[in-house]
Amino acid sequence: MATMLVIDDNDALRGTLRAILAAGRYEVYAAGNGRAGVACCQDQPIDLVILDLLMPEEEGLTTMRTLWAMTPSPKIIAIAGGGYTGRLRFLETAAMLGADRTLQQPIRAHDLLTTVQELLAEP
Repeated sequence: MATMLVIDDNDALRGTLRAILAAGRYEVYAAGNGRAGVACCQDQPIDLVILDLLMPEEEGLTTMRTLWAMTPSPKIIAIAGGGYTGRLRFLETAAMLGADRTLQQPIRAHDLLTTVQELLAEP
């Protein structure tokens, strides 16, 4: 069973994403900020991280860099809300920096599960 981590400062969204992944039969952990997420990855192996890019304390791009320095490093799906201005640039930046996938909020359950399955199938 693949192990996932959802890092998002929004309690409701974090809970929803966790429930979607758990329904997909994944083991799911959750963290409310980047530092807590990194600590979780240090405590147990995580296959894939769903990471909000816009968070207080430690924003997502910094967290991505820290996660990539780990061995083994998890695959990362970067997420952000907003329209086609402002925040969308964060998704483009995350993709350019090496995020495995990006998803714009709101996220449909089907899209999330399909993206997760595709990433886990990749070597």
